[in-house]
Amino acid sequence: AGHAEAIVVSDAAALREWLRASLEAHLTPLIERIALMTRLGARAQWVLAADACAALFLRAGDMLGDTARAQAQGMAFIKAPDSPMRNPGTAYITLEYAGQSETFCARGGCCRYYTLPAGAKCTMCVLRPPAERDERLRAYLAHKYASLSVSRTEL
Repeated sequence: AGHAEAIVVSDAAALREWLRASLEAHLTPLIERIALMTRLGARAQWVLAADACAALFLRAGDMLGDTARAQAQGMAFIKAPDSPMRNPGTAYITLEYAGQSETFCARGGCCRYYTLPAGAKCTMCVLRPPAERDERLRAYLAHKYASLSVSRTEL
């Protein structure tokens, strides 16, 4: 706090709010310019930014061993009432497979990768029905945990 360039905030919520506002201020000119130069509107870009932020919070929670806190902080970060990132679609979903559970970031926006010549809809694509998305995620979990059990038996 004594450093000349330090920004002092009252608590973790104030720090999260400062970070969100700073990120939005940083991204605003970029998003406006991209919207002018492409057919991807500013609203769609903000939703994609929210998806990325939510995924990063989840990743940090995985790395720190505190996914519940990371999810709460991630949702508070992107769902702030005055935030351009606020959208109803971005969320976290937890699926179970063979006694294991894993949390994924359900996207609120589409990256449009499927429009490229060799592209396809992402597993988490909002254009994919939730049941199909969950089936694909469970297949991923089956593959992941099957290879782990094979590795353990080889030890």
